[in-house]
Amino acid sequence: PPPPPPFFFHAPPAKPDSVASRGLGDVYKRQIDISDDGDDNDGNTLDDPTIVFITPTPLIEVTKVAEVFDSNQDGETGPGDIINYTITVENNGTSVLTSMTLVDTISKGNGGSLSLTSGPTFSAQSQATAQGTLNLGETETYIASYLIAADTALTGSVSNSVVATASDTQGNLVSDISDNGDDTDGNILNDPTITIIDLTPALDLSKTVSETDNNGNGIIDLGDLLTYTLTISNTGNVGINSLSISDTLTDGNTSTLALTTTPTFISATGGSTSLTIAIGGTVV
Repeated sequence: PPPPPPFFFHAPPAKPDSVASRGLGDVYKRQIDISDDGDDNDGNTLDDPTIVFITPTPLIEVTKVAEVFDSNQDGETGPGDIINYTITVENNGTSVLTSMTLVDTISKGNGGSLSLTSGPTFSAQSQATAQGTLNLGETETYIASYLIAADTALTGSVSNSVVATASDTQGNLVSDISDNGDDTDGNILNDPTITIIDLTPALDLSKTVSETDNNGNGIIDLGDLLTYTLTISNTGNVGINSLSISDTLTDGNTSTLALTTTPTFISATGGSTSLTIAIGGTVV
């Protein structure tokens, strides 16, 4: 049979607003919105950012620890030894601190005022800032020392504390009193650094005798003179006061005798007197 006639289809022209006349991007238009903070009472009801205000909290913490240098190597803390202090100042707040200063207070065991032998002197810092400026988390280290005097030793201890003061970024002052670095002592805040002094009084007494052969017979017998010399030395680390001497004299039969003359003060060294013996001093 003959082939079928050709088949033609004429599509109607697309309407200007039909899908065929638009791209998919026109069909699915993106919707864009900027967030609102959810508070229309702030005078801004559209597209206002959510703002959190952070209040800087300035904090400073000071710790002072002590280590004793045993100058005379006697194994005890006493006159002539040196207390070396290490002061650590830390910015543990949320504001940069500037113009930091230190005020140190040191006293005897009886409360009497003392002065540091040296310092406080700047030693080190954990960040590369100017001295007295502390970034967040930064620490600065200072050192100081005290040479224990004899009269201080008599009071039994030395107490030391320091106050650090600095300004935050708003110009507000913040300060802290030092802690001793030992929270096991039951005091974790603002406790002074106390060094206990070992008070160890000690005397060394020697007694020698010289003989005067008054009758010249070459032997020590009746009428001859025995002269005793007592030498008393202070071998402890504390001065001796109210010195007194009790002397006992007996013969070969243990019978008590009386001295011809009682002990008489002759001389003293190291600032000692007939009644006092300075540390390292001697009385005769």
